[in-house]
Amino acid sequence: MKQTKEKMNFQNQIISILSLSAVMLFSQCGSEPIRNGHIAKLQKEKDSLRQVKQNVSQKINDLEDQIKLLDTMGYHNVPVVTVTKVKTGIFKHYFVVQGVVESDKNATINSDVGAKILKIRIKEGDRVKKGQILMELDSRVLTNSIEELKNQIDLATIVYNKQKSLWDQKIGSEMQYLEAKTNKDGLERKLQTINSQLENYHIMAPFDGLVDEIFPKVGEMASPAMPLLRVMNLDQVYLKADVSEDYFGRIKVGDTAIIDFQSIGIELKSSITRIGNYINPNNRTFKIRFELDNKAQHLVPNMLAVVKVLDYTAGSKSIIIPSKLLQESPQGDEFVYIIHENGSSRAQKVMITTGKTYGGEVEVLSGLNTENEIIATGARNIKDGEVVGVHTN
Repeated sequence: MKQTKEKMNFQNQIISILSLSAVMLFSQCGSEPIRNGHIAKLQKEKDSLRQVKQNVSQKINDLEDQIKLLDTMGYHNVPVVTVTKVKTGIFKHYFVVQGVVESDKNATINSDVGAKILKIRIKEGDRVKKGQILMELDSRVLTNSIEELKNQIDLATIVYNKQKSLWDQKIGSEMQYLEAKTNKDGLERKLQTINSQLENYHIMAPFDGLVDEIFPKVGEMASPAMPLLRVMNLDQVYLKADVSEDYFGRIKVGDTAIIDFQSIGIELKSSITRIGNYINPNNRTFKIRFELDNKAQHLVPNMLAVVKVLDYTAGSKSIIIPSKLLQESPQGDEFVYIIHENGSSRAQKVMITTGKTYGGEVEVLSGLNTENEIIATGARNIKDGEVVGVHTN
């Protein structure tokens, strides 16, 4: 209360000085003719009084601020804010797409012939080697044909040998010799063909891998239209993602990415190994590919992942602030409040220019420096130049 009385006495003294000065000015103007020199003198006195007025106003504002800060009774409200220092560092921006795991060694095996399944040599989950026989089909019709053909070849060979012996002795006709030779050679070629067909009755592993699923049972019929089993090798898989054509030319092979498999709680770092050169006209996207090491067998084909691809990096001295501290004027200009120390803590409105935003942070291109303290909590309830109380956490 004492400070309030001092403030009122000071104001009354100033008002008395201003009134006396005004009376003196008017009396001088009435007693003397107005000349150029006298106008200059009056102008000078007016400017002097204007400066006195400004000083008085500033003094009043300072006294009001001090009263607010010292008032413990709560009669004067001072906004209480918290502040945060400007952060510097490397700023990175990612764009997000969805990817799917694929494998080149994921084979569904069908039979080339129609036959009954006689034996299944493996079970689901078994590891197999390339060329290993997995299933045997009923090939009795074919083997019987082979035995019959072998008998025919034996007879044709005897006939051929006799005809050749006679022909070597210049006995018999050349035509008989050629017919015997042709018959023998034809039967031998037919045997080779049937033997190659016999391999189709043995279902073999196309590569080293794991038997993931067996579809039929022993005794059922196999046919070219029915899948028999699936063999997979997931030691090395890859991930493909569709990217908007807006990013074409902004990313390159070797750019890093964070791949998040949310369904299994695994996050990997990888880099782009291939960028497609075709833009799909249906969705205006192109494909990118990542090679993934999968020795632990955590990843399986068709698994979904969230892919964060790095497309922008700023230097290590970039100014970074939380994006939630940004405010926008009606004209669309961005600004923040900082603490300005001038006898008391005041909020200062600072217009800034921002760059990209990612992960709750924004890159500030201009308007702030590393010495600034930005008002965080309470920034939306203050105005420029207002005295504030700074709360430290």
